Amino acid sequence: MSFEQGHTGKDDPAAARDDTPPDPPAFSLEKPAPAPVSDATSDAAPVPDAVPDTEPGPEPAAANPWAPPVPAPAPAPGVPSPGAPVPAPAAANPWAPVEARSPWGQGVPVGQPVGYPAYPPPPRDPSLYSNGVAIAALVVSFLCFFGIIGIVLGIVALVQIKRTGQRGRGMAIAAISVGTVWLLLLGLTIAGGAYDAADRPSARRSGSDFLAANSPFRLRTGDCATLVGHIATKKPDCSAPHNVEVYWVAVVSREGNGYPGAKPLQKQAAVACAQHIDQYLPDSWALPDDVDPTYAIPDREEWDEAGNRWIICLLQTTKPRTGSLHQELTSDQKQFLDVTNAFEDVRYENAEEDFETASDLAGFRRWATELSTAADREAGRLEAATWAAADRGTVARLAGEMRVAAQHYRAAAAGGDLAAVHREFRTAEEHLGADLVAELRRQLGLATEDQRGAGTPSQQVV
Repeated sequence: MSFEQGHTGKDDPAAARDDTPPDPPAFSLEKPAPAPVSDATSDAAPVPDAVPDTEPGPEPAAANPWAPPVPAPAPAPGVPSPGAPVPAPAAANPWAPVEARSPWGQGVPVGQPVGYPAYPPPPRDPSLYSNGVAIAALVVSFLCFFGIIGIVLGIVALVQIKRTGQRGRGMAIAAISVGTVWLLLLGLTIAGGAYDAADRPSARRSGSDFLAANSPFRLRTGDCATLVGHIATKKPDCSAPHNVEVYWVAVVSREGNGYPGAKPLQKQAAVACAQHIDQYLPDSWALPDDVDPTYAIPDREEWDEAGNRWIICLLQTTKPRTGSLHQELTSDQKQFLDVTNAFEDVRYENAEEDFETASDLAGFRRWATELSTAADREAGRLEAATWAAADRGTVARLAGEMRVAAQHYRAAAAGGDLAAVHREFRTAEEHLGADLVAELRRQLGLATEDQRGAGTPSQQVV
């Protein structure tokens, strides 16, 4: 199938005057016939034998001068047009996103929202960041109770900084230094406390345990020690040489918290120690001549600074001795000493005040009345007691003598003039049965007159 186009000659005047535009060129789907070979071609040089003969095709149609230009076919992608210059390769874009396809074939970079280019994160520079452990070490090191923790954290931070190149080396070193200072202060405090405990009594409240180990106020009943001045070295037991032995410890009785003064404390200590020495040393006759009952009381400095509230009753010797003065008695020994010591306590309670009958006759008479009562009490207890080792006849004679002494003490208390008072008092002293007492002591295995030492301890406490 084809469309034919009419031919208009140039000599036709009608055609010349026709203003109608020519028809467009016919479009045919048939293959155009090859153009005929012109005469000029026939005169040309013969075709070489290598080129096969082909049949002449149909003559090509004349070109339509009014046809629109046919655009050149687009070159294939990546293939330059003939004759076009070859472009230089473009420089690689360092910020171009790297396309990472998802496993489901969507063609979208994984983890990147659609429509936004994926930029790689900037490189992390460790030197721009401080080590967290170094910061923690510096903070902790300023806490006095955690100085050692600050040192440990500082060392850990230095190891991490060396490996990662982070900042904070100065903070780690500072933490170690501050922690070391705290440790040194703690060590000096402990050492100072130990030195203070070895040098002088440290602070203590009554019943607490803050006194120095060498303070005499640390000693308790039954302890033996070497006392030099205010320093007492406690012995493991009394079999080691010592010069003091504690027989009683009392708490100071006071009103308020203020220091009561040296004289009130001395008076209180004398009374307390005299009342309790017979419990520790019942046989006063067994007290050696070189042993003196005494006591230790706190001074103002110890009262205020050390908080000491103790009275220490001591048996002190002039030269070191071994063995304890505490006595273990049989039932007969204890019974005899309990009876006789009760009278002796009343007798020596006022004797140390050295009564002057002329100046205080009334006071002397009161004392004589107390002695008469104590003598009658001793006589009754001697008669009522059961004795296993003592001779009953000797006990009965001693009880009779004590009743006679009681009568003369009452007469002295009721005497009219000074001479009568003195006479009755001396007569009472002669009937105390000193020889009978010595005999009973030999029978019971107690110290005798020739073994008698310092006498009644109650009289010796000062």
